[in-house]
Amino acid sequence: MEISETRQIYGLILFNAYTDEISFRSNLQCIIIVHMNIGLIYSFILCSICL
Repeated sequence: MEISETRQIYGLILFNAYTDEISFRSNLQCIIIVHMNIGLIYSFILCSICL
């Protein structure tokens, strides 16, 4: 996955979640936890579930 694609995905997650403060917090936790344990692709999938 290229850096530009990664930034776009994270941007979409954070932008969509930012509309709701609670959703933003839960998605941010998912991004941090999943990114550390699994990787970017899976973090995108699981953070989409958190929305």
